[in-house]
Amino acid sequence: MSLRPAHELVRAQDAPDQLVLVRPLTDAAGRILRVLRMDYALPEAERVLRTDWRQTLLFVAFGLLLLLAVSLAVRAWVLRPLHVIGAGLASPTGAPALPLATARDEFGKVAQLVVSAAEQRVALEREVAERTRTQEALAHSEATLRGHIADRTRLGRDLHDGVIQSLYAAGMNLAGVRAQLAPEQAAAAARLEQTTNVLNESIRDLRNFIDGLEPESLKRQSFSQAVGDLVDAMSSMQPFQARIELEENIAARLSLSQQVHALQITREAISNALRHGQANRIEIALRHRSGLAELKIIDNGSGFDASSASSQGRGLLNFVQRARELGATLAVESHPGCGTIVNLTFSLP
Repeated sequence: MSLRPAHELVRAQDAPDQLVLVRPLTDAAGRILRVLRMDYALPEAERVLRTDWRQTLLFVAFGLLLLLAVSLAVRAWVLRPLHVIGAGLASPTGAPALPLATARDEFGKVAQLVVSAAEQRVALEREVAERTRTQEALAHSEATLRGHIADRTRLGRDLHDGVIQSLYAAGMNLAGVRAQLAPEQAAAAARLEQTTNVLNESIRDLRNFIDGLEPESLKRQSFSQAVGDLVDAMSSMQPFQARIELEENIAARLSLSQQVHALQITREAISNALRHGQANRIEIALRHRSGLAELKIIDNGSGFDASSASSQGRGLLNFVQRARELGATLAVESHPGCGTIVNLTFSLP
């Protein structure tokens, strides 16, 4: 027995313009029960095939248009924002991302972060540059101060080796002349004694001035030690009671420039209290007040009228000048017979 395919599409012999589809219908055991035959007219089949081809072409065109639309949408809604964000990240200011930062979608939030990060970066760079300039200015100021200290030290040595020695020699000569005067020349002897005292006073003033020109000790010891040495040196020339209260944590924070000016102001205040006020008790205090350093010198001398124009002598002018260089606020309180208070407040480094 010959085997035939399960179904077969053949051209009908009796009708050449028709197609015949033959399909056997079997049971569960595979036995053929019936044979299904379907006849198709060729013109109708060709028409169906042509219609299917047009539909296929239309479907392909629709698919291409859909892919093009998706591509344009991805480019407009994804690739372009990503390109803008990338340009914003590459820019130092983040300016390319500014238009996108106004959007309300996720890309807008990312653009806002990019712009904010760029602004913070610019602010950080500006702060770093400002701190660099400040450090350079401080270094220059420190170098200038050290140069001034060196110049003043040389000047002090020149005064000590030259002027003081000359004055001392002149005083010795006057003492020798006085010894040669006859007893009846008492007036001349008194004049010589007076001149000798003036020379000695000038020598003491020059020594004090030289001490003020040589703050080299601040490089070798603390500010508190320098103040103690200053008080010891000045009390050896004119005795007085001293009370020193310096907060070490504040004194340790003073810069070299602040130490120099504060020490000079302290020296000037003590000198004025001893020479002009005839004080015998002086208090020196350095404290912390509301984030600032407060330097206060109090004496029990004769005082003066601080509001009087005649009291604005060289001493107060020195205070004002040094306070300005220190960047401090100066207050001088004094009344006749009530002593003097010199108070300075300045910021800590």
